[in-house]
Amino acid sequence: MTEPDVASSDATNMAATIQVEGSEVVLNDKKWWTTGVGHPQNRMIIFMGVSNPDNDRHHQHSVVIVPRETAGVEVTRMLKLFAECDAPYGHGEVHFNNVRVPLDHVIGGLGRGFEIAQGHLGPDEVHRQLIAKAELKKYR
Repeated sequence: MTEPDVASSDATNMAATIQVEGSEVVLNDKKWWTTGVGHPQNRMIIFMGVSNPDNDRHHQHSVVIVPRETAGVEVTRMLKLFAECDAPYGHGEVHFNNVRVPLDHVIGGLGRGFEIAQGHLGPDEVHRQLIAKAELKKYR
């Protein structure tokens, strides 16, 4: 959820965008401290951004599963913590430039990002959907 251009501990200030275009969502912004993005086996990124800006502030955001190899996903650098870079397993800065994924990669539906993030659907539901999406990708 962390964004370098938004200095805040309040996640409702997120600037990342999720726009629905037909049967796809288009993601744009920069994220940093993206955990595990440098790991050699990393295949998925969980992206949170504003999808419904007219909703109340806790129903504006959505969470999207993004396959790591999707066009427009760029890991620009691995970040150091206490002067140490724990790459390849650590945290990285990731740019999302017009990243397009199917609408069904939105977890739980649009505007439910905070519900997802707070675990109201439960860790098992998020995990199940991540596994299901990964398996689905194998057969496309």
